[in-house]
Amino acid sequence: MKNIYKFYKKCSLFILMMGFVSALYGQTQISGTITDETGGPLPGVSILVKGTTNGTSTNNEGNYNLSAPPDAVLVMSFIGYKTQEIPVENRTVIVVTLEPEVTALQEIVVTGYTTQNRKDITGAVSIVKTSELLVTPAGNLQQQLQGRVAGVVTSGTGVPGAGAKVRVRGYGSFGNNDPLYIVDGVPTYNVNNINPQDIESMQVLKDASSASIYGSRAANGVVIITTKQGKRGVPQITVDSYYGVQKAPKGPDLLNPAELGQLMWQSLANAGQTPSHPQYGTGAQPRLPDYILAGPSSGVMEGHPDTNPDLYNIDFNSPRHQIVPFNKSGTDWWNETFRTAPIQSHQVSANGATEASKYSVGFNYFDQDGIMPHTNYSRYTVRANTEFKFKDRIRIGENVQVSYNEFKGTRSGADGGESLVLKSVRLMTFIPLQDIKGGWGGTA
Repeated sequence: MKNIYKFYKKCSLFILMMGFVSALYGQTQISGTITDETGGPLPGVSILVKGTTNGTSTNNEGNYNLSAPPDAVLVMSFIGYKTQEIPVENRTVIVVTLEPEVTALQEIVVTGYTTQNRKDITGAVSIVKTSELLVTPAGNLQQQLQGRVAGVVTSGTGVPGAGAKVRVRGYGSFGNNDPLYIVDGVPTYNVNNINPQDIESMQVLKDASSASIYGSRAANGVVIITTKQGKRGVPQITVDSYYGVQKAPKGPDLLNPAELGQLMWQSLANAGQTPSHPQYGTGAQPRLPDYILAGPSSGVMEGHPDTNPDLYNIDFNSPRHQIVPFNKSGTDWWNETFRTAPIQSHQVSANGATEASKYSVGFNYFDQDGIMPHTNYSRYTVRANTEFKFKDRIRIGENVQVSYNEFKGTRSGADGGESLVLKSVRLMTFIPLQDIKGGWGGTA
């Protein structure tokens, strides 16, 4: 019995050793390096044999060692990069480059002196996508904000180069209601000269919690703007250009001169007055004269002595004698006031980064003609955002923008308290655009 027990013990040990050798025989020793998109090593990358708990991670130099079957699949994952599945296929050396996960970067939100994941934000913060801003061709980002953020009201005159009013927390009873703008950490209240195509991200802080960071200046809300910076990878040169036209909407349908005369006569008769008007005369029915103005006379017919073209004179140094015909068909002052105007923008930018430096530079030319004649806005912008490192202890850089603006016409969109839009509706349709000699028409 003792000999049988010894024999059984030796057989069990032999079978166990054979199983261990068989297990070793089915494994392959794999090594390699994992890098980022620029070729730099990625430490801490998780490497796992798919379907098992067997895995490892890369060291500070991005290197790894792992035992796996020849037909295994390696799953490589790292925060901020796309997960990749690499089949072994009997290889012993596998080098992999991970691609950045762009959608993950878009979940980071600037909320003041720090950043948070979008899902962790508890305050009233709105994120504005720069791609949505650029859909609207405009000279400044304030106009482009219109309709992009819930609860934020934007209004403006539409005059080329004029800023818009932005109201994040409504209108106060007194004082300035403009929000505070933070551009790359620098507070300001005027962002008209910033080129919208240089903006990387934008967040709007709407609730009162922003006051804990910026104080009383945040009473009307805060708009945080981050401009573009150099990104590691292959240097890129980008050209962005567009050209379009602007057109005013259809104006109101106004009464022609005959209908206007009938309206005046009816209103005066209803008021118990005798109908009378300098242009339409006096009588049971209004008459349409041939001339609005002929020297000292007004509302006269053809053949009147003052309608003699030889008397025409508009020299301010001598007695004036302007002769203006009565436009019986009517003048469409809306169409005469507005025009189809071009708008264009051309951007050239370059950005890139290395281990020791990063840069983002750009040049922009923006030109907009107003839909009102004799109005125009042109802007030339140069921006540079660079940073250089020296021995990992010293960093030198700048974030500067130089802008040159040219304006033509009024920037406020008002003249004597009445806008041109209102004047185009209030002007009498019987006034012609020009007098008999090509001068500007008028009633006096």
